[in-house]
Amino acid sequence: MSDRHWDVYDGERRVLTVSSAPGAIVSTAHLPAGQPARQCAFMSATSHSPDHEHRFNQVLEASRTVDEFVDTLKADGLAVAER
Repeated sequence: MSDRHWDVYDGERRVLTVSSAPGAIVSTAHLPAGQPARQCAFMSATSHSPDHEHRFNQVLEASRTVDEFVDTLKADGLAVAER
C-alpha cells in the first residue's frame, strides 16, 4: 500500500502538508539546538503557517489515525486536497 498525501488550505493559502507515512511533525518554529522534531506513529506533516499550529497540535493529540486527523481538519472548515 502506498503512502497517501494531502495539502491543507485555509482559503487559497496552503497551511499544512500531510503524509500517511509515519515520521516527523515539522513546525514553522525553530527547535532548540539538539532537539529532534516530534515524531508520529501514523503520519508525518509539515506546517506552513504558525497561525494554525496550535490547532493542528490539538487535532493531532486527539487523533488516532491519519484519516481521523484529516477529517477533523475538514470539519474545522479547512479545505483538504488529496494528491
